[in-house]
Amino acid sequence: MKLDVGCDANPKGDVNIDIYDKNQCVNNWNPKKVANFVLASADSLPFKDEAFEYLVCSHTIEHLSDPLKALCEFKRICNGTVVIRTPSQYNADRASSHLFTWNQFTFSNLLKKVFPNVTVKYARLYLPLKYSDRKLTYALINIMARFGFCRELIAVCQSHLTDKVEVDY
Repeated sequence: MKLDVGCDANPKGDVNIDIYDKNQCVNNWNPKKVANFVLASADSLPFKDEAFEYLVCSHTIEHLSDPLKALCEFKRICNGTVVIRTPSQYNADRASSHLFTWNQFTFSNLLKKVFPNVTVKYARLYLPLKYSDRKLTYALINIMARFGFCRELIAVCQSHLTDKVEVDY
């Protein structure tokens, strides 16, 4: 089974959770219209240990007051793959509700405190306007990405050590 933590109005799981607060809701979504919705906080999930094989958390962890506690909960309830998407530190200034920002390295270090197998990749590379003419070489783009110049980070974590990772972003 797949769990979507912080589903908002776009659920992707067999079970979907969020803290829904209509006073802070940006999209004016109705949790009654979300299939298999459970009102819960990411740092206190109401599920048995290893209840899910797959967990997705998209653009939620940066809003949590204790992301490490939430990650521990993710590992507790998921016995397979955890995929976490978050804006990188270079994109985070666009939302004042973000409590935390990370680059590829700091996010990886946080995740490795909980998960034995972590891969953090970048998505949507951030290019300063003067370089938007596409004259950058592939090598320069990779160097920029290695130093965190991207808009979004995608982390794939395994609850247990494994060689094979199948991911559906």
